Amino acid sequence: MNMFTQLASSDMMITISMKDLLLSVFWIFMIVAVGMIIAILFKAYQAVRDFRAIVAENRENINLTLNEVPQITKNVQEVTTEVTHAAKTFRPTVDNIAETSESVTETIKNNNPVNEAIVSAYKTVNNVHKLVDSFSKKHKGKEEAEFDIVAEVIKPKSE
Repeated sequence: MNMFTQLASSDMMITISMKDLLLSVFWIFMIVAVGMIIAILFKAYQAVRDFRAIVAENRENINLTLNEVPQITKNVQEVTTEVTHAAKTFRPTVDNIAETSESVTETIKNNNPVNEAIVSAYKTVNNVHKLVDSFSKKHKGKEEAEFDIVAEVIKPKSE
């Protein structure tokens, strides 16, 4: 008999202990983790390489911008100082306006009969205005008709 038939005919049993199984899973996990770490480090290397290339291409512009930063900071400081001064200057005026508006509101609330009289007078004037307008529109039509008649009488006859 050959060796293959001997092996096939014999009972070959492979036994794996729990320790061996867990150790195998652990090593597979470690291989995958190392592969992931290598992939992450490679991507990080590519990002740093691209960043260096961008900085190298724009070094002159970056230097110009960095040279302008002190002037920009100075301008921002001046604007902030001016805004603070303006706010301090106008603050009393704003407070005064707020107090005055509160006072006016209180006065209007307290003078309700005066307000009613003003509203009544306004309504009366408005009604008189409407009456005069309607009266003048009615007479305007009559005046135009009379004017047309007078114009025809005065008009020379052409023949």
